Amino acid sequence: MGQPLFTNRKSGKIAVFSGFITVLFFILCLLFLDQQTVFYSTPLPLHTDFANGGPISALFYHLFILMLVVFSGLVCRFARVNHWVEFREATLFTFIGYAFLFLRTFLLIFDTQSLYYILTAGVQVLVALVGMLFYLITFISNPKAHPMAFLLGMDMMLYLLSVLFSVFSTEFILPNFGTLLVTVANVSIISLFFYWALKKDALTQELENTPS
Repeated sequence: MGQPLFTNRKSGKIAVFSGFITVLFFILCLLFLDQQTVFYSTPLPLHTDFANGGPISALFYHLFILMLVVFSGLVCRFARVNHWVEFREATLFTFIGYAFLFLRTFLLIFDTQSLYYILTAGVQVLVALVGMLFYLITFISNPKAHPMAFLLGMDMMLYLLSVLFSVFSTEFILPNFGTLLVTVANVSIISLFFYWALKKDALTQELENTPS
């Protein structure tokens, strides 16, 4: 996979920074989570409702969901502006998936037992998996990104287990702690990869501009 020379590194830096802010909001959501919020102990990822984890925690949770859309949108724009064709599908599907999660959080609010809730959650899960799959394929095609491909593959397995946990639990709720944890891990992986790509690009352009 050939990395193009970036014509707009600034947009990439903003995207990476927004990724770190997204992760920070999730950490703050956990720190301010009401201790009385119920966690169900299972061998699978824990299941809890972050939107009702206390006012401060809920605020950071909603900011986290908002920043997911901002981050994925900036990454998608960065890939398109710099003609990084290998990431077009991955970034686009990831943006659509997070946008759908945003709509489910702020607008498309249904009863958790209703058919509409199950359908919207199913569409979101499908789009999210497609986005992760495209990222996985792209990382596998780059030998230097194989460690990130391995981490992303583990994330996909954890995501599927978390979804199955909700499907077979007494109350079907998505996102749950497992899917959110995977989301944070994915944001971290993508941010670190693009940060590494930006550093590599800066070094390459510096060497090309150095008189021989």
